[in-house]
Amino acid sequence: MIFDFWKNFEWFKMHPPGKEEKPAEAVPIKIFIARLQQMDYFLSVKDVRSEQVKGKLTADMNSLPVDSASVKEHMRELEKALSPDFWDMIGVNQLEFLKGKIAPLMKYKSDVNPDEAYFMLKVEQLSLAILHKSQVEIEALRDSIGEYLNCLPTTINAVKEKQHLLNRVLRADFWTSISYEDAQMLGREFGPLMRYKLSEPRPTIKLDIDDWIKEREIIAYGPLPSHEYVKTYIQKVEERIRQLADKNPTILKIKNNEALNEEDLVNLELTLNSPELYITEEVLQKAFKQNRGTLVQFIKNVLGLYSFPEPKKMIEDAFKTFMIEKNYLNADQVNFLRTIQTVFTKKHHIDYGDLFEPPFTNFGVNAPIPLFEDEDLKEVIQLCAQLERKGTRVSS
Repeated sequence: MIFDFWKNFEWFKMHPPGKEEKPAEAVPIKIFIARLQQMDYFLSVKDVRSEQVKGKLTADMNSLPVDSASVKEHMRELEKALSPDFWDMIGVNQLEFLKGKIAPLMKYKSDVNPDEAYFMLKVEQLSLAILHKSQVEIEALRDSIGEYLNCLPTTINAVKEKQHLLNRVLRADFWTSISYEDAQMLGREFGPLMRYKLSEPRPTIKLDIDDWIKEREIIAYGPLPSHEYVKTYIQKVEERIRQLADKNPTILKIKNNEALNEEDLVNLELTLNSPELYITEEVLQKAFKQNRGTLVQFIKNVLGLYSFPEPKKMIEDAFKTFMIEKNYLNADQVNFLRTIQTVFTKKHHIDYGDLFEPPFTNFGVNAPIPLFEDEDLKEVIQLCAQLERKGTRVSS
């Protein structure tokens, strides 16, 4: 960046074009294109694995939100690509059609988990590198994928169940002769677990001290009400749920991940809302400080089948998703959004007017407008308001 205070460029009539910024492609687009490249390879060598890739491309297209106005504009192309006869059509270059007409729509995919999307992109890139026997790229992706796998918390039951497989794929000998099928297995087995990914690979440190603050907190429960220390009440609740875990039909269903009907939920509430503890969803929300937790989630948490997301991680994931969806952002805009994330994490609240005060004004006279459109800024404030309603207060 050149600061031309003395107007030299104007005096000498110089107009250097500089470096044009190109918006980065959204991760779902990159995943779709990587799969198209695999498809191209398999079709060129007449490999039957093309059917497997074709199925994933179709699943990607079926996941697009057809109610979105942006997708509706291209429904004719999407319907053509999803036609059973698409791959047999003559006069159509199927791969070019999908890359030019369908791939750009992937940025409109909803409910995209950033960590899972980035991991799946690396897996698809690894699969392609294996097909092309690019050892340099395989080694680079090995380290990146290994870092993601090392961030999976083994305290979560879903991860713990795959502990043996996780240990195997983290061994160097797994990568010495890794195959295309091995790479696809990584995505299939560990992709869905990336929603639990920690921000960095570190072991959980357990300190042999009491949580004095929680031990002194009091909770009121029951119609009268009764009062109990929060820590003691939680211990009693956990003991009660574990007692019922092997004999209560509804909790057995929860343990086996079976669907619950209305009758199951009513019976569960009647069983737990007994005169001893009056276990209700509202009381558990106060005790566990999870104001959006459901009764089923609390039971799963006690049984080790579910872990509530940490507030800081929820904020981080929400901003990551927001930035992925706004795939046209440049470096200054990303840094500005990260500053909003930092301030919101500390203060738990942010208003539109705050964006025109320090530290945001430190970005210069162009911040926040015209660095951002007014509509984009209001979307960020709305995102913060949603997170605030979810109770994302980070403990000091």
